[in-house]
Amino acid sequence: MKPTPEFPTHQKLPKAAPKRFGLTLKETQQSILKKIGRSHFAFFKGHLEGLDDKELAKRYLSDPHGTRFTKDDIDRLLRWIRIELVMAARRGDKLRFARVLTIDKAQLVDAAPANVPTLDEFREMRDLDGFRDSEVLELFEEEYGGSVSHKARRNASLRAKQAEALHWIESLALSDPELPDGVDSWLLPVLADKLMAAGITTLQDLLEAMIGRGERWYIPVKGIGKISADIILRWMEWNQSSLGIALPAQVFTKRRDLTDAEIKALRKKEHGIVPLEYYLLDPAIDGSAGTNRGARNKTSAMNDKEAIEGWLKRCTSEQTRRSYRKEAERLLLWANFERKKALSSLDNDDCIAYRDFLFDLGRLPTENWKLIYSVPAEHWMGKRATPRWSHYWRPFEAPAPGKKGALGLESQEQALTILKALCEYLTRHRYLDWNPFEDVKPRKPGTQDIKIDRSFTIAQWSYLMRCLDGLRQEAEMEREENPALFAYKAARYHRLRFLLLFGYFTGLRLSELTGALVSNIKSAGNVGKLADAWIIEILGKGNVWRKVVIPEILMEEVRIYLKHRGIEKISDAAADTPLVDRLVGVESPMIRSMQRKHQERFKEDLDLSTLKLSEQALYKELKRFFEAAAKSIEQQSPLAADHIKQASTHWLRHTYGTHAVANGASLASVQLNLGHTDLKTTSIYVTTEMELRVAETTKFITQAQEQVAEDLSAPLLLE
Repeated sequence: MKPTPEFPTHQKLPKAAPKRFGLTLKETQQSILKKIGRSHFAFFKGHLEGLDDKELAKRYLSDPHGTRFTKDDIDRLLRWIRIELVMAARRGDKLRFARVLTIDKAQLVDAAPANVPTLDEFREMRDLDGFRDSEVLELFEEEYGGSVSHKARRNASLRAKQAEALHWIESLALSDPELPDGVDSWLLPVLADKLMAAGITTLQDLLEAMIGRGERWYIPVKGIGKISADIILRWMEWNQSSLGIALPAQVFTKRRDLTDAEIKALRKKEHGIVPLEYYLLDPAIDGSAGTNRGARNKTSAMNDKEAIEGWLKRCTSEQTRRSYRKEAERLLLWANFERKKALSSLDNDDCIAYRDFLFDLGRLPTENWKLIYSVPAEHWMGKRATPRWSHYWRPFEAPAPGKKGALGLESQEQALTILKALCEYLTRHRYLDWNPFEDVKPRKPGTQDIKIDRSFTIAQWSYLMRCLDGLRQEAEMEREENPALFAYKAARYHRLRFLLLFGYFTGLRLSELTGALVSNIKSAGNVGKLADAWIIEILGKGNVWRKVVIPEILMEEVRIYLKHRGIEKISDAAADTPLVDRLVGVESPMIRSMQRKHQERFKEDLDLSTLKLSEQALYKELKRFFEAAAKSIEQQSPLAADHIKQASTHWLRHTYGTHAVANGASLASVQLNLGHTDLKTTSIYVTTEMELRVAETTKFITQAQEQVAEDLSAPLLLE
């Protein structure tokens, strides 16, 4: 059967598609894509009056190509029109009309005497045009009541009500959708119910969800997948003019496919709690006349926002710029909306109040918060990783369940350090007269760089190694029956093993792991103990290079991992080969999909071996592993499970520090490996220093491995 103009074809569905209100899933999806029109009313009226359905379809629903309508076509059209009429009645709160329209014509057939006319025939015979249906029915009963059965009278009454419902709906149902309308008024219950369960009750809510979350707006809506979401989006797109909206680019395009110009155009500038690039200053407090403005401004900035942007341009790396921008825009927004002041009017008391604000946010109960602050706490906090163009974006991340505070003590201290540096720069360039953060101390003493509470104990680390080995065994089980699945699981196991061990034994940051290349690994030297040692050169925080020791025992893990990737020697790897791969050479739907999307976008072949694993992907990979490991011991060791569940990539760095020091490594060696300080020594001491670090790091790793080996056979005591 050729598709009619009324029903465009869509995604292929399972053979046994479930039904809802007499419609298959495919028909349900299609039914929300076209609004009922006058031709459908005429067709349905004729059907109820008993006229030939095929002739009606030919008269009212034909197309220029002369499409033939089979009985199945007509039945499908009738079911769709009936559903649309019922929804129109619900939209107008006419539930009695909705109920009567669900009754099919076949159910109202009665065995009336031949000499008794139908209700419509009676209306025409008595010239009752203009009379209400109830009045026509009353006259009909008076004249034919004695010869009509109870069933016939009931059927006649229902037909009259159907006619009344059609007359009422036809005058209203042809109206266009409006944003205040409920989603259940325009979308079928199979979709509307799921939207409403997620808090999307009106078309306005639906629009805000699409604009705020972008192409993946449907992810928080349980039961709505990509296919259904695309259909709903198409309905919104077709009704843009009647809704008075213009759907932006992010609704149709993935974030990574948007250009910088498109991202900038996604949101208008406004005076509200919005990102810096979309922020419109209030002229009264824009900083042009700040009470702390310097007398001889050496910058080109005329207001606080321009001053911040000028400072950010001096950042040496994108990571640093994002970190500094985050703290500066938080302070600017807080100054404007909470203190009602320009940033360049803040004094020492204001800065102390901001320090306390950072501590209170996410910790202070709502009733106490209202006594101190004018802006509600929820206006400051939002969901993690929300795009900056989204109206759901907030300056701070809301604390996770069971956690207190939007910022930890260490983050609060870092924020004050960055803001002090900002104001110091502005003071030095005479945009500010003096630095208001100069004497502001952290709420509580800062903690050490290496935090014990964000690291694993030896017992917990041993348990994680057991879980890792379990993944190897799981992959081995697929070797014979499913070689393709075995290859994929084995590749993931080898990559995860490398990430855990290399991250643990080097203490590299997340960005350093993803940014490192195989070519960064080099021999430590050819003198003494250095002949058998290796280093990796890392571009770390502050855009500073450092050398991190890789003793031979860890280098063997590097060789195993590279060999699994088809790289026999480090010298065989191309210069731009990333240290952590994207499972190159493994057949999987994920890899094929990435290859296809890349080629469609750039029209070129994709060399996966040169693409680095993103920070987000690496973070999620380790996070999934930690959460799965925690779930496996929830019953046996709930405290340890809760601790491991909170772990992230950075915990490997802290664990390296705590375990290294515990095994006798000097603080100097650990600090140099971690890059906590910039120790610049003369070339005469380099060899001696490196020999000491190699010896101490090798000792630590050997002892740690021995402890793990012993612990693998010991009872599991993770707390």
